[in-house]
Order: sequence, then structure tokens, then C-alpha cells
Amino acid sequence: MNVLLMIFDFFIVIFSLLVATFLRFDFDLPSNFLQQKSMFFLAYSLLMVSTFAAFGEYEEKWEYSSLKEYTKTILTFLSVNLFIGLFFYFSQGFFVPRSIFLISLPLSILFIVASRVFYRGLREYSIDQDNGLKVAVVCKEENLSKIFDEVKFFNVAAIFLVTNKRIVGRTFRGIPVFYDISFLKKIPVNEVFVDKEIGEELYLKVVENKHYNSIIRKVDLKPYLLIENFRIEDVISREKREINVEVDKDKIFLITGAGGSIGKYIAKELINLGVKKIKFLDYSEENLHNLRLELLPFQDCQKEFILFDIKDENIHNVVGEVDVIFHCAANKHVPIVEENKYTAYLTNVVGLLNTIEALKRKDREFVFISTDKAVKPVNFMGLTKRMGELITLSYKDDYRKSIVVRFGNVFGTSGSLIPTVIKQINMYNKVFLTSPDVKRFFMMPDEAAKLIISSLQIDNGKIAVLDMGEQIKIIEIIQKIIQVVAHTRKIDIEIIGLRKGEKIEEELFFDFEKIIDKKDYVFVVHPNVEISKNEIIDFIRKLMENLKSTKDLDNFIENELKDFVLSIKKV
Repeated sequence: MNVLLMIFDFFIVIFSLLVATFLRFDFDLPSNFLQQKSMFFLAYSLLMVSTFAAFGEYEEKWEYSSLKEYTKTILTFLSVNLFIGLFFYFSQGFFVPRSIFLISLPLSILFIVASRVFYRGLREYSIDQDNGLKVAVVCKEENLSKIFDEVKFFNVAAIFLVTNKRIVGRTFRGIPVFYDISFLKKIPVNEVFVDKEIGEELYLKVVENKHYNSIIRKVDLKPYLLIENFRIEDVISREKREINVEVDKDKIFLITGAGGSIGKYIAKELINLGVKKIKFLDYSEENLHNLRLELLPFQDCQKEFILFDIKDENIHNVVGEVDVIFHCAANKHVPIVEENKYTAYLTNVVGLLNTIEALKRKDREFVFISTDKAVKPVNFMGLTKRMGELITLSYKDDYRKSIVVRFGNVFGTSGSLIPTVIKQINMYNKVFLTSPDVKRFFMMPDEAAKLIISSLQIDNGKIAVLDMGEQIKIIEIIQKIIQVVAHTRKIDIEIIGLRKGEKIEEELFFDFEKIIDKKDYVFVVHPNVEISKNEIIDFIRKLMENLKSTKDLDNFIENELKDFVLSIKKV
């Protein structure tokens, strides 16, 4: 209950009576009038405040007040004074002249409502000035206590109950409680925590009524509470890399592996830039279907969805006219690739060569997406990516631009750190870590997309690398994730030892590479290697022939590929 507001209303009523008294006697009061009537004024004011409290007036959260709350206040005031007015009428002015009561009534209403309007305006201003993370909770009443215990470390601004039951009063632990989800749009919160048990219909109503820049985070209580849609900003505290991006909107863009995480971010960034036509190629029908659904609202861009395998030599017939190719298609998960080297080789090396060879044309631009694991590679995925870099750079004379983009781990992509840690908390109540000393470079998904698109501005045959700051210890990120999503439970971090092909730290550059420029956090790197396209093609064709007579495909491919990559001469 808002005690300060009660005291404030008490003095407002007294002030209204005093003003009415002065007006009644034209500011010429009878002697000792106020002294004689002071006890009545105090009693009347206490009666009004007590009645307001009984009607729940001081349970309201007036920083979120609307016409409904103001109307309720006026009706409450008038209802009480209806009975008091009858008492005054029959008293024949014994206590105070009846005209004082009639004058003070509208004055009290005016001052009380005005004070609440002023309070709301003051609070809205302070909210706009506050950068703190404000959240709302939407849940079933029976789940309220558990959910609130998990999110109470945020600044909870409002609670919405979706059941028909009513808890006593209009607040829960000092937080206002509402029952109409449509009121959600009036509350300026950063995030909305939604109970997963509320059902699809109510969830869609939350989506429709939330503030336009609010983020929805689902909350699951089975078998224990877990927050989904984890925000990257909760665990990484470095300055966001602002990269200026410009494209020729009239060019036709092709994204291979478009259904993957990076492909989607590139697609959305291109659409935001106003590109008129994009072709999306992917081997997975499900990924392509999901991408189509995600991009359905963007009608201004002409979209073409191509279900195709990049290893098929007919790719040039299927793709058709295109000006810029972003090659994202790849097998990228290190443990899976280590156990399936032959398949990964076919996709990451043969598929790339097939694509870049089939689509080569002097007026086209080709961008290959690489990784920091390609630098001094110790695992097969990194080895195939380094081979992909060499293939791309060797085709610089066949394209207007043939560019390599190299970056570290991307938050939020499929199989990346944050979703993996949250899944492990959910499944095992513990997190598995290879080593407490492991460090990695990290970047935001939109940073990755902008870096890839901005690489079109650098010179042909160069490598673009984002300045991602210092490497971050994985264990520190895991600890922050646990603190946010499971801070009330004990989550163990189990050290399982480094896996085959895993480094303690990654590197962004070879020792022989030369940084020749830096723009908007992007390093432009000269590869400083002698690359023969024909030599690469001959090696790959010979390797594929030898595989026909080889039983141990994985080891043979790894050894041959490693020898070839190391044989490339440095300038």
C-alpha cells in the first residue's frame, strides 16, 4: 500500500476544505471558525483516505494509470460523498455550512486526479531516462511465485495473470497485477517473460500487444524453470562493432547454405538494405521451408528458393542469372566433421570448387565464408576451410572480386555456445567444458552479416577479418549464463578434457599474412601466398580418383589435404 500517497491525499482533502471555507465566506472568516471546525476537517479527511484504502485505491500503480483508474477514483470519491452529503443535509449545517462541502467536493476531485496525472507524467519521464532493464511477466496464477522468484533480480514493472482467479489486492510483492493483456502495450518494458503454459492463443495476444521494441522470453517450469531466447547482451560486455554497409540494390544476390544461421542473417540484412532480388540455395528442404516462412512478410524483395546440392555440376543451370554469391554452405561443427571427414570434404571442398568453377564470370563477385579455425588448423573442419580460402583466392582472375571473410564464433547460430549451454542445463543440470583455459573470439550475428556484405568493398583477392577484441574465456560466459538463467540452482561445470582437434586459443592471422588496411573494425589482409588454380583443381581431381581404391577414406583425405595445404608457398 502506498502510504505516502495516503498522506498526500489526506492533506489534499484538508486543503480543499480550507479553500472552500475561504470561498464560502469571501475570505472573511468568522472568528475562531477554523479552530472550532478543525476536528471535523481532520475526521472528514481521515474518513476519505480510509475509504480510498478500503476500495484498493492505494494498491494501484499510478505510473501506469489510465482513464479506467481515474474514473474509478472519481466514482469512489462521489460514492462516499453521496452518503456524507445526506448526513450534511439532515444536519442543517450544524457541523459546517453545507456550501463548504459542495465547494470542496469538486476541488478535492480535481486536486486528487491532477496529482495522479502529474505523478504518472513524472514517472514516465524518469522511465525514459532510466537505462535499466525493465520487464513484465505474463503467467498463470499458480505459476506466479516460482516464475517471480526467477526473474525478481530484474526490474519487474508489471504482472499479467491470464487465469480467471483474482489474488487479494492489485499487487504482488509490490508489483502491479493486471488481468487484461491489451494493457501491456501501455507499459514501457524491455522484455516480457511469458509462461509457456499459457497456450498459443494467449501467447499470440502477448505478441500483438507488447511494446514494439520489447523482447519476448519464454519461461518453462517443466521439469524446472528455464528461460529461452537468451539475450547475447546478458553475457558479453564489449562495444558493438558498427560496420557501414552499402550494396548495389539492383544486383541479384545468391546465398548458398541460405537456410543456416549465417545465411539467414545475411538475407535479412540485404532485405533491410533494400536489395530487390535474392536467390536462396540450400540442400535442406526443411531449412529452406523455414526460411521462406521467416521472409514471408518482406514483399518488396523478389525471392527465389532453390533446393539443390552444391556438389551437383548442373548448379550453373539451376542458379541462372546472378551478380554476387555469398558462399555459406558448409559442414561446420567440429566434432561431427571430425567423425565424418569424407562427407565434410565433399561439401566444404568439392562443393565449393564445383560452385566457384561453375559460376565463374568476370563481372561476378564471390565471397567465401571462412573461420578463425582455418588459421594454423588442427582439426579437419579448419583444414577444409583453409583449403576453401586457397580455392577462393586462386579464382581472383576469374571474378571481378573473389574475397575471403574470416571470423570467430557467432553467438546465436545453431550449435553455438549459448543454446548449447542452455540445453545442457535443461537436460543434465550441469554444463560440460573441455578446459577452463579455453578462449574464443566472439561476434554478434548482425556483425557477421554486415562484415560479409561489407567485404564487397575491399580489393579483389584479399581477406576481411573483423576486429572482435580480446578472446573471452568460455568458462566466464558459462558462469554468466548460469547466473542469469539458473541463479537459484546449483549448476556444476564438469571439465571433460580437450577433444581431438581443439585448441586452447584461436588465431585470426597467419604469421606471413599482412594487414594492409582497417576500416570500421574490419582488417583488410593480404594473403601473401602463391596459389595456382590449376594445381588445386588437379589435386582435388586426383584425390577423388585415389579415393576409389582406398578403404580408410577419412585418414587418407586428412593426410592428403594436410600435405597439400602445407605445401602452398608463402610469398
